[in-house]
Amino acid sequence: MTEHRQRARPTKELVDAQVRAKARWRRAMAQRPFREKIAIVLEMQKRLYPVLRQRRPLQWWERPWDIEP
Repeated sequence: MTEHRQRARPTKELVDAQVRAKARWRRAMAQRPFREKIAIVLEMQKRLYPVLRQRRPLQWWERPWDIEP
């Protein structure tokens, strides 16, 4: 039988730093132009599509949009 080790919990300082970084990222994203936000969504779709497709059949609406921003 394989022995499982307990993972160390992240420190409060690390979690706080991650929360602050995420808030900065969200503020920066909110300031971006709409066209740039759409381009980011399209890029994420293209990157994730092969991963999702390997896991299960996708619905028609889950496929990447065939458009350019």
